Formats: sequence, C-alpha cells, structure tokens
Amino acid sequence: MTLTLHADSDPYRLPLPTPDTPIVLPHLVTGEHAHLNGRYDAAVWPLGALTENPST
Repeated sequence: MTLTLHADSDPYRLPLPTPDTPIVLPHLVTGEHAHLNGRYDAAVWPLGALTENPST
C-alpha cells in the first residue's frame, strides 16, 4: 500500500515567498520598527526590524 501526499495536503509545507513578502513576519516586528522591514526581492535585507529582539 502506497500513500501519496499532494503538496496541498502537507500541513508542514510553507508557501513560497513572493517579491512583496516581508523579510520578518509582521507579528514579530514592533510598530515603531515596521518601516524598517524589507521585502523578499530586495538586494540587501535590512535587519533593523529585529532591533527589539522578537525571539524573546
């Protein structure tokens, strides 16, 4: 018996980013640093949006 999974049915598969996808997820960025969040298609990714240490 073979189980075939389709890409749409995989709950662990994340969607591919688009050029407008923010680098840091919006819920991890504080309001005062939201303007520092770059987009996926940028040549250089600014990390200023992480200054409030969102991992804590």
